[in-house]
Amino acid sequence: MTPSNRHINPTPEIKKQIEDFRNGTLSEQETDALWAQLLENPAWQDYLHTLNALEAIADDPAAMEAIMPEESATTSRQYWKAYVAAAAVLIIGSMLGLILLFSPQQPEQTLPHAKLEMHNLRSAQSLSGDDQNHLQAAISLYISGDYSQALEKIEPLTESAESDQIRRDALLNQGIILYNTGEFEKAYVSFNRVYSDDQATDLLREKALWFAANAKLQSGDTDRAEKLIREVKELDGAYSRVANDFLQLKSGRN
Repeated sequence: MTPSNRHINPTPEIKKQIEDFRNGTLSEQETDALWAQLLENPAWQDYLHTLNALEAIADDPAAMEAIMPEESATTSRQYWKAYVAAAAVLIIGSMLGLILLFSPQQPEQTLPHAKLEMHNLRSAQSLSGDDQNHLQAAISLYISGDYSQALEKIEPLTESAESDQIRRDALLNQGIILYNTGEFEKAYVSFNRVYSDDQATDLLREKALWFAANAKLQSGDTDRAEKLIREVKELDGAYSRVANDFLQLKSGRN
């Protein structure tokens, strides 16, 4: 799908799939299919990330109290969630309007990515417990800009979480935070641990490999990065097209 053919606003069907994903009711195959479409339509990814960010704020008492008086924060929180989806649509619509106005011909996404989006656990409602809450709290800390506290909270979960799924998600988010704070070699180690876990889902391993390749590009190890990107392409999954685009572009420059 070329940039000119990409959809700007999520279709009703995609919105329903995104909501099901966040509620944890999609199967692994349905999740893979959804992410393949999200990768083809960055605006749809923005829609998902905005929903996650707004809900994280609504679930964080400290964040709610920071934007409204303490006596109204608890009451307002229950009403806030009702407006999350609508707010996301308005925010994304405004952003996309500016994009279309000033940059009508958007180029293919360049590598390495300047920033990676957090991997959110809200699709895993079957998981519960203190570790789940600690991981979500770490994500909220990151969203609020407290990167050091987010890393401190997430570190124990990468070694001894109550479930393997939480441990993998913690490792991936640890890598993302390290990547976004310029610690690319440390980020690579976290991503590689996820990819090396044969029990992880195919989509999670592929995402970790893709992020690992970007970390190597950021650190200047282009040979290793290209090898990893070729592995992503061979996986023939959600990231294979963008990996192939990068390799073709690189080949054309040589």
